[in-house]
Amino acid sequence: MNFYFRCNFGSSVGIGHLMRTIRLCNILKKKGHSTKIFIDKKTSFLKKFSFEYEEMYPKKFFFSNQNLDAKIFIQKTISKIKNKKTFIIVDDYRLDSRWEKKIANKLKSKIISIDDFENRKHFSDFIINPKSKYYHHHNSFTLNHQKKKCTYLLGPRYSIISKIVKKNKYKKFTVVFNFGGSGNLIYVCKIIKHFEDYFKFFINFKIIVGPFSKNKGLLYRFANKKKNISLIENNYNLAKIYSKSHLFVGAVGTALYEVTAQKLPAIFFQISKNQETSLESLEKMGQRFYFESKYLLDKNLKKISQLIFLIKKNYFIVLAYIENSKLKIDDKGAERIIYEILGNKKKIKNNLIKKKKNFLLSDKYRIIKCGFEDINYYIDSRNRVENINQSFKKRAIDKLDHYLWWFKNNTYSFKLIKNKAILIYLYHRKITINNKFFLLSGWFTASNKCSIHDLMYALNWQRKMNLEKKIDGWISFVKKNNRLAQQYSKRLGWKEVNNSDFLAKQIYKKLKIPKCIIYIRN
Repeated sequence: MNFYFRCNFGSSVGIGHLMRTIRLCNILKKKGHSTKIFIDKKTSFLKKFSFEYEEMYPKKFFFSNQNLDAKIFIQKTISKIKNKKTFIIVDDYRLDSRWEKKIANKLKSKIISIDDFENRKHFSDFIINPKSKYYHHHNSFTLNHQKKKCTYLLGPRYSIISKIVKKNKYKKFTVVFNFGGSGNLIYVCKIIKHFEDYFKFFINFKIIVGPFSKNKGLLYRFANKKKNISLIENNYNLAKIYSKSHLFVGAVGTALYEVTAQKLPAIFFQISKNQETSLESLEKMGQRFYFESKYLLDKNLKKISQLIFLIKKNYFIVLAYIENSKLKIDDKGAERIIYEILGNKKKIKNNLIKKKKNFLLSDKYRIIKCGFEDINYYIDSRNRVENINQSFKKRAIDKLDHYLWWFKNNTYSFKLIKNKAILIYLYHRKITINNKFFLLSGWFTASNKCSIHDLMYALNWQRKMNLEKKIDGWISFVKKNNRLAQQYSKRLGWKEVNNSDFLAKQIYKKLKIPKCIIYIRN
């Protein structure tokens, strides 16, 4: 059978589309099928791969519109197809249902669209989207398409990645940077620059340099002065590189599936609009650190370097959640796609779903100590409008600042769960004032479904849990306009501390909080 690919790559879009195409071609050729990749123009970069390519445009011309592109594609393929069964696989954000309909009607071929952007209509027999959030409910997938019969291949099990390589990590902690085939390398330089000199004895840096990367010269000059930096260029066996690394930092794209398959913790950045990724998808894969492009500004890059170092210090905690993630990513996605396209009955095993332990404390409630899995849900709950309004800081907490706080803080946090939903987060920590030990406590809601009864259950549990601790007092403070919290405090037996008392003055000095109502329970 013939498999023709229409693929876009270059300085503006990187090489992600091309690498997906090449991985599919590899499998198809092994199965004896004929393949050809149609691209805008040939470049020296293509010499690295032994596939048949064909240019769409002469040197003096370039892509201008879908109609022209479809016309040229038909001219180049119609004589070769004839009566042969042919599949057209298109991986190009510029092309939509208009291009696909012209090709399908003229060539009478099956159309397969690879679309991880969901920003356009299709006229396809198959739509492949490894990133789709609808992969559990195909019927709910609302992508606009104009063909009545269409098979959807959705979710990470259809991710097109390279073969998984067995872990072979260096003893020294190794961070690999990859901002894609056309990413800006200045971010890498600025992040590494913030590390103190002595860090070089503890951390190695590997930087993947793409064919269209920006600021290559700057990176070369920077790396020449550092013994702990290795530059990797013209090497596209990424799985092998990842297998020898401890942490990934870079663009979220296809790397999300590649590094997760290698059980590699990561700090992801969204550097283009099509790389927008849901927190839900990341959480299922065990990945927790995801930043929008605004976090690549200079003021944040120093904090990113701090986060890298803190992940290193807490590495086995972070790694555990990758290794025990709910959704397992494998390297069989390309094979699954080909089996589906060819209509084979043989099915490749699904990704594994693991059940979580149940910590039931009563018929209704579960109270569980917070773990690394809560790092994002915690801040999302804390930044709910109603919680911000009752906070001393009348603004949302920055995500990056939260990550740094999470690794550094000594707070014991718990969550109240009812019917599988998190309703409340509670916290307390030990503080010392004039050689006396106090517990400082607080709470905030995580859902609109939280009732007064739920809150009282949580606070009573917290009170009972701390009664036996050898402390001099249990402290809580509430804003003066928060009447509801004041009522809860009094019902639980808390006594108000006069702001003129010595203890109150010491608390203000120690915690640096504005004037409020302080409660204490002995």
